[in-house]
Amino acid sequence: FFFNDTATTEIYTRSLVGSVRCVQETATIVAFDEQFNKVENDFVNLYSDFLLFKDSYTNSSLTQFRGQGGSRIDRVIKCENLHSTIGKTLRIAYKYRFVNEPANEYLAELLFDSIEKSPNCIWLHKNECRFHMDDIVRANTQPILPICVGDNLEIAVNYYSLRGLVNCTSIQWERPFLFQTPEENILTYERRIRIEQEEDKTVKLIADLSRISDLEDSEMVWRDNFYEPLPAKYLTFSGYEPWFELNRTEFSHIDILVLKMHFTAVQAGEVPYHVFGINVRVVNEDGECTNEVKRLNLLIERHADLEIRVGDAIIVYLSITTQVPQPHGLLKTPAKPQPLPQSQSVRPLPSQPQLSPLP
Repeated sequence: FFFNDTATTEIYTRSLVGSVRCVQETATIVAFDEQFNKVENDFVNLYSDFLLFKDSYTNSSLTQFRGQGGSRIDRVIKCENLHSTIGKTLRIAYKYRFVNEPANEYLAELLFDSIEKSPNCIWLHKNECRFHMDDIVRANTQPILPICVGDNLEIAVNYYSLRGLVNCTSIQWERPFLFQTPEENILTYERRIRIEQEEDKTVKLIADLSRISDLEDSEMVWRDNFYEPLPAKYLTFSGYEPWFELNRTEFSHIDILVLKMHFTAVQAGEVPYHVFGINVRVVNEDGECTNEVKRLNLLIERHADLEIRVGDAIIVYLSITTQVPQPHGLLKTPAKPQPLPQSQSVRPLPSQPQLSPLP
């Protein structure tokens, strides 16, 4: 539309473009719903004994890998964890193919531990070292999360990413597999005790990295800050109040300083991103938590928020690039070397004659 007034033309043009864009977005959402209708129905038919289907939606986000930017589109299935899974670990898996690779078939596996109602305990690792990272510090939670009975979980079926476009008709769900959850967890794991109990000292003991942080294997000894206090400049972690209460701080050091902080959620609310390196939402004791179930061997997948309940415990590992403290006491600054007396000064060596090349 063109009018004599340029401003009026611009207003009507923006209105028209906005209306067309709204129609296109609505048509895209409807197309996604129709395309994933069979995928969701097949999921409900197979997993209805263990998971109660609640809702589904399409999620898009920006992604980057090795300097290459792009977008990611997922179909997220939201379910409720049923009582039939309590004390077990549920395996969810599906096979899929890419449009540009029809001959290759891939497998996506997702696992979670089903537990009773709170209190729950999870861990996250915030790495503030700048060895191979930029200024954006993103914390990662444990790969296999414990999900309480009655809480919600989100399963992301990837549709598009930097890897390519997934053929929706190739998505096939595998039958659910339920097995016993290992007894060893982040609260009961002691590497030192495992080493003492192992008869064959040549065997390398590795923790279950899906449930236990790799820092528990790399750090030999955790020292309690109450008995061996660190300098105050290393204990500047703040911003967690009034939602969390700090119960204990431990530390260890080999190459870098690692703090192991034990928190308890005491008040509902949303914790700012910069505190833990991830959006953490605390709900009331009678509220429902919703967390994503990540694909196996992934530390971070959709950058989803973490939800916990009042009374739950959370262990935060904080890696810091700094000079490590001494095992007993405070940091000791090395003394400056004292100059030698004039009589004991080191004299320069006489210059060596230059050698002539051989004939």
